[in-house]
Amino acid sequence: MFKGIVAALVLMATVNVGSPAFPVDAADYRRTDYRILTLPPDRLPYNASAPGPLDGAGTFDEHGIAMRLVGGRKFDHPVFQAQFMLSRLSSYRLNRDPRYLARVEAHAQRLLGNAVSANGAIYFPYAFDWALHHDTGDMMTAPWFSAMAQGQALSAFVRLHAITRNPRYATAAEKIFASFTVLRGGGSPWTTEIDAGYLWFEEYAKHPGPDRTYNGHIYAIYGLYDYFLSTRSATAKALMQGGITTVAAHLSNLRQPGWLSRYCRTHPQHGYVNYHADHVGQLYQLHRITGDATFAVQADRLIDDYPADQAGGHGYLAAGSHEALHLDRDRRTVATRTFLLPAAQAVTVKSRHRVSGLAGVWLQIGSGTAAGYWVRELHPRAFIKLSVDTHDFIPRRLVTFRAGRYVGFAFDRYGLRTTPKPFRLREPSSAHATRRTVMNGATYFLIADGVWAGRWVPAQPGLTLT
Repeated sequence: MFKGIVAALVLMATVNVGSPAFPVDAADYRRTDYRILTLPPDRLPYNASAPGPLDGAGTFDEHGIAMRLVGGRKFDHPVFQAQFMLSRLSSYRLNRDPRYLARVEAHAQRLLGNAVSANGAIYFPYAFDWALHHDTGDMMTAPWFSAMAQGQALSAFVRLHAITRNPRYATAAEKIFASFTVLRGGGSPWTTEIDAGYLWFEEYAKHPGPDRTYNGHIYAIYGLYDYFLSTRSATAKALMQGGITTVAAHLSNLRQPGWLSRYCRTHPQHGYVNYHADHVGQLYQLHRITGDATFAVQADRLIDDYPADQAGGHGYLAAGSHEALHLDRDRRTVATRTFLLPAAQAVTVKSRHRVSGLAGVWLQIGSGTAAGYWVRELHPRAFIKLSVDTHDFIPRRLVTFRAGRYVGFAFDRYGLRTTPKPFRLREPSSAHATRRTVMNGATYFLIADGVWAGRWVPAQPGLTLT
């Protein structure tokens, strides 16, 4: 029965759509007619493959509600509370533990209790002031509103209604959705705006100078996606397509080749490691939702610009010379040194990062001759053993090969290449890939069909992933 309820979220109309007034015709913003695909529950945004803890890290009040600590005081935080709902709904989908659902409903009641009504919609206010990018000259003054909060709450209430069938949650979803149909104007709450013909869902809705925050805009799209799957609302689809069109049009601004992606359009100097990883995951998710490989290709580029930070692992340094860096806490180079190793060394690696201004990926060595220094990752001479920075491709990706010789491999449990399968293509060919990974310092793609089906082919000139 539970599986049927979850399936209904994806396949059936679970929220009765009202008719909120849409204040602007879809022709007033740029909109590409992207396909909107129906993903199974385990591929929806926020859904994990295993249950998580009931509580976990964070700040909570005496009722177990997720809070934000600001200036020593606990405040309701709409995004934290919506994210709590989404993560516990994901767990409940898998473990059916009623304690999870009870905590979700408690968070739902808190959000609804704090909601502000305007123009037929409800908004979730932030009751504390917030300095954007820690700049006290650029303050969000309470109460302020966020499309990220609206989008994640919309996802949460749609999914909660699909499980409980409580009409109150259906009504809440309708009213949250209505907030996306209200453009900025007057002194009313708003989170949606058209700028130069592009539809933006603003994480920090203020005037003047909205931030145009990329991750918050995409999380808002996820909310519209949940609502569309539930209702098949033409308005929700149009808003989604408009929001995705905005993402596609601003991909070149999002990216900083060779470094972290930008957090927002308004402050191009800001890039953050955790949000860069968010952008990678979000672009792959937009590829899943639309089937448009543009988003996956851009995610690939972001990975190449700044791979996911690896906390550490077991490493290998080959015999011979290795150029090494001594970095300060801000990862600025303070000294260089060359180590000459008479024999290969097994070492520990504390972390794997980019270093500003330098090409390649660097390994912070924790033991052996080069302990305390950073050595550039270079297959097959310096690497973390086994697989790191792995990403699945759903849907699978097209790989094209120029004519030439290629070799596919399997890997044993030690990460060593086995059973090589060489083959020379006499003319250009293609296959599909389902995963990419960095294995022992080199990037590989897992091929699903054709000559190398089930084998890993290394990235190389002549191979293109689309």
